[in-house]
Amino acid sequence: MRNVLRWSAMVLALGTVLNTFSALAVRAEDEKVTGDLKKMQGTWVRAGDEGPDLKWTFKGDELRADVDGAIYVSKITVDSKATPNATVDLVIKEGPGNAAGVTVKGIYKFDGDKLVFCVVKPGGDKRPTEFKGIDDECYLFTLKPEKN
Repeated sequence: MRNVLRWSAMVLALGTVLNTFSALAVRAEDEKVTGDLKKMQGTWVRAGDEGPDLKWTFKGDELRADVDGAIYVSKITVDSKATPNATVDLVIKEGPGNAAGVTVKGIYKFDGDKLVFCVVKPGGDKRPTEFKGIDDECYLFTLKPEKN
């Protein structure tokens, strides 16, 4: 019985230590997410009645974007100080077809409670210069926070 209690105490202590390290790792990750990227955290959906179904979830420096049923998981980097527009780069980690490893360049802005992205097609060389969708070149996404 004494050994069982001793093992139980050791398992409990180990669990406490692991939980502490896990909490510290999460806190360290949260500290890396600052500025506009921090404002983007959470789930966003399409704003308005027209366009594809959208659900984008920002968690840390990762974006999981569901665009009309196509799922893309990307590492996101933003530069809020870029001019004339804040810039965004998405390096796709997972996606349909040959999307993995491709970079998507874009611009973004906050418009009241909305988040607006304009991105070139995956692998495109030029970054958009204005918030305007152009068939097969630039895609405009207007998002709002998801209401639960």
